Amino acid sequence: MNSKDVESILNELHQTFDVMNYSSIDEVIEKIKFARRIVCAGVGREGLTCRAFCMRLMHLGYSSHWIWDDTAPSISKGDVFFFTCGSGEIEHLLTVARLAKESGATLICVTGVPDSSASKLSDLTIFIPASVYKGKGDLVPTIHPMGTLWETASWIFLDSVIYAIHSSESITYEDMSYRHRNYE
Repeated sequence: MNSKDVESILNELHQTFDVMNYSSIDEVIEKIKFARRIVCAGVGREGLTCRAFCMRLMHLGYSSHWIWDDTAPSISKGDVFFFTCGSGEIEHLLTVARLAKESGATLICVTGVPDSSASKLSDLTIFIPASVYKGKGDLVPTIHPMGTLWETASWIFLDSVIYAIHSSESITYEDMSYRHRNYE
């Protein structure tokens, strides 16, 4: 391994964010900011990016919950169900997303396939145009295995959403640090 390996990842990420459409992101941020509760979901490595996003929402002071935790509350109108679904076709995510929608929640999906089942089910969709596991369409190609480019891009994108909320709400890093677990 050398710096060229790292540069290849960075170049692919630059390409991804250069061609990404940012038009619906402000609406997504507003839905998050005014949600009563935000329940987040995802699976695999892309699920880890969504779980990190859920944690940062909590650090910002939002009532955010990870769906697979036993302490996750019910969901209803006024809540947001936020999920990552790279291929847009992960059946058990689609099942819980349908249940959340039937319960009245607003569905926000981050995906790598804009015409997927997850996109069609969601109220708002963020399309990250990076090569994704089991994805198809006009995506930034990668030399890296499986969904690595999409997973990395989703982590960076979701951290950028956190930064946008943090900046617009004048939430200080001290405020966030106060909410960080202090018993570890």
